[in-house]
Amino acid sequence: MFPKAKPTIEARKPIPKRNTQNHNPLPAKSVKARRAANYYMNLYVDINSAIARLVPMGYLVSFTDEILV
Repeated sequence: MFPKAKPTIEARKPIPKRNTQNHNPLPAKSVKARRAANYYMNLYVDINSAIARLVPMGYLVSFTDEILV
């Protein structure tokens, strides 16, 4: 008697089995490599800035001079 009401939002269709090999939910290796490089670069900067805050620069220079001599 009454027409069926359509849902307002359609559900996503599942990926067909034949196309699953082309669909990878994980990021590409290049993305992983870039993230790792950024992480270690930021870590290096953080460590250097922490050392610079903790150790006065004059002391660090005189200490390295004693080692080199």
